[in-house]
Amino acid sequence: METKPAEISSSKMFGGYNKRYKHFSPTLGCSMTFHIYFPPSPSSSHKFPVLYWLSGLTCTDENFITKSGAQRAASREGVALIVPDTSPNASFNYKSRTYTHEVFILLNAIRATCNL
Repeated sequence: METKPAEISSSKMFGGYNKRYKHFSPTLGCSMTFHIYFPPSPSSSHKFPVLYWLSGLTCTDENFITKSGAQRAASREGVALIVPDTSPNASFNYKSRTYTHEVFILLNAIRATCNL
């Protein structure tokens, strides 16, 4: 499957662009989506500071993008927003136990310190 992100939507807002992408994640074994808000840019090669927003274990990439209004502040401050879907519909078997994706992320994050 194609792992390169494909743009699935784009809208202009606050002088910048809010774009949504989809890609297949071999690690997670499913398709994933994410939003990127690109603030207004003085040139196509301009680099922005980036804020990564992880919405939570049961939120999609659309929750924050739709409800927060953060694009207005990001536009004003010149900050790009990257908002991945943090709750894809996938499950995993971790050491012979089946977990939802949300639990897998938590286990993966603490595995090294807890020797799971």
